[in-house]
Amino acid sequence: HKLVHIDRPILRIPNLAIHLTDRSSRGTFSPNNETHLGYPILASVVKDKLGKPASDASHDPVLLDVLAKELGINADQISDFELNLSDTQPSCLGGVHEEFIFSGRLDNLCMAFCSLQGLL
Repeated sequence: HKLVHIDRPILRIPNLAIHLTDRSSRGTFSPNNETHLGYPILASVVKDKLGKPASDASHDPVLLDVLAKELGINADQISDFELNLSDTQPSCLGGVHEEFIFSGRLDNLCMAFCSLQGLL
């Protein structure tokens, strides 16, 4: 077993910013969460088809190639893997006077910190 950390964004998980639409559009739009959202996007279909032949493998050959390259092995040496995704965009200070913290999941992180401080 080996742990691999790919320090660049290779997947994108689409999200739906339904709050950015007007009220009438929200009522008529009803995506199927199982088929329209939630699947990580690895590569465009065009790029994928140009680079790889069709495969009966249980994992995407492009992803296997990326993992194999990071491990320094051949893709056919990978029998299986567990994939965990994390945000690669670092937090930063923003605003005219840099008084704001721009960070994903900041509310969850702050509440976890406050909860732990309260327990300790």
